[in-house]
Amino acid sequence: MGGIIGQVGNILSAVTHHHPEAPPPPASPPATSRSSLASDSSSTGNGGGERSSVPLPPQRHDSFPWGDLVSSLPGLLSNLPHFSGGGGDSGGDSGDDCDPLVFDLNHDGHTDATASQHGIDVDGATDTRWAARGDGVLAFGDKPIGTDGGRFQDAYATLRAKAEAAGIDTAKGYLDAQDLHRLEAEGLTMLVSQGDGSNRSARPTAIGITRIDLSGHATQRRDAAGNRVSAEGAFTQAGQVHEVDDVWLRRTA
Repeated sequence: MGGIIGQVGNILSAVTHHHPEAPPPPASPPATSRSSLASDSSSTGNGGGERSSVPLPPQRHDSFPWGDLVSSLPGLLSNLPHFSGGGGDSGGDSGDDCDPLVFDLNHDGHTDATASQHGIDVDGATDTRWAARGDGVLAFGDKPIGTDGGRFQDAYATLRAKAEAAGIDTAKGYLDAQDLHRLEAEGLTMLVSQGDGSNRSARPTAIGITRIDLSGHATQRRDAAGNRVSAEGAFTQAGQVHEVDDVWLRRTA
């Protein structure tokens, strides 16, 4: 990143400090005698004959390599790192760029992602940290809701987009039981962790979930396994409010 910024800085510096050479002053016209002026005047009359002209100064050509600057921009931009936000924070690094919503289904007051899993596709990674035993990960089918391959800023944004695609009004800021039933018909499920990398699938409403918030409060913290938590939200299960976190899972391979 520093190298790219340096290249851009060098180019901008060249633009701001480039002073093209001023063109040479036009050559003074040759001295003309009174007799020659009179001769010219008599020969041209009222518009007839050829008129003498003073040569124009040479056209100035800016020597700055604008073509090189323009042609180099695509390469510079393509090398910039990709940032994908996580509920108020911008993206994970190469070790925590897998972003599901983890639910405190065991009601211990917080989410845990200290287990590991192999084979579940989480934003393109198949070896990651995973929800601890008893906690859950929201998914469509067997694929956790994440950034959808970088199409969305974070898992919350992806969930809102899926809800809107199903005709659900998301302006109220949460999914109620009716909304959840509609999404369950399209594949919404909860992957309840068994703690060993395996999961039990269940419909959210079948385990008593009646509301899921569509956003969370931005935060900056890491859990016990080093996973970054970028947003803390809430869901309602059996009439009680519990925590759901936007967690950027660490890759394990």
